[in-house]
Amino acid sequence: MSGYGYDGAAYALNTRLNLSATQDFTTSHHGTALDVRLTPFDSSTIQDAYTFYTNKVLIEGITNDNNEGLLVWPDWTQKDTLTFPDATGTIALSTLATNAPNVTNSVWLASNSILFEGTANSAELTLTAADPASDKTVTFSDATGTVMLSTLATNAPEIANGIWGTSNGLRFEGTTADGFEITIVPTDPTAADVFTLPDTSGTAFVSTLSGNAPEHVNSIWGVSGGLRFEGTTNNAFELTLAVADPAQDDVVTFADTTGTVFL
Repeated sequence: MSGYGYDGAAYALNTRLNLSATQDFTTSHHGTALDVRLTPFDSSTIQDAYTFYTNKVLIEGITNDNNEGLLVWPDWTQKDTLTFPDATGTIALSTLATNAPNVTNSVWLASNSILFEGTANSAELTLTAADPASDKTVTFSDATGTVMLSTLATNAPEIANGIWGTSNGLRFEGTTADGFEITIVPTDPTAADVFTLPDTSGTAFVSTLSGNAPEHVNSIWGVSGGLRFEGTTNNAFELTLAVADPAQDDVVTFADTTGTVFL
């Protein structure tokens, strides 16, 4: 299979050329002067060969075999520019037939960000990275799910009002970025447990017990209209403080002293 190589500026060729000797010539394309050198060779016996066809370039690679790379460009509908950076690296590939901006399901790069089209319209999803002060790594877990979002401009650890995950917990910075945070940590569950927050505003009732769950030694928990106390022995007997349905706002006051309630 005969072909040709070249050096100098690229020149679009609509037909294959059969050359017997190297040819230098100057041509133009839309008013731009192009200096071209065409060198004949037998591309079937030369590695790293480039063979030009209409609308495509065939690249042999370092091994002379039947496996080649093929660069194909579409029929241009406007003047487009493809720019390769002044760097060494590997091109990111796509399985899309047309992976161009604003094309259905396409993905493309913008300034410091990646854009995802979805349906071809004016709405896209953009992933943007903040300007890092040091090398950072964002890791996606080996699982399927939905990313938890935040309305904070910078939701990073140790940032005012930041929330972040820790080992088996969530950490809240608060309004002041300092060394003090609130961490919510669950114990290792032995069953499927559900914690429900009521539809109201208020302050959480906390305990100094490491395991303040129903039926645990010395634990206290809420029941319908009352509080239940386990006591020092974990058994089927508890003390329950319950209130009758009040007809008005009532106040029960315990005296500032130590003693036993009179029943």
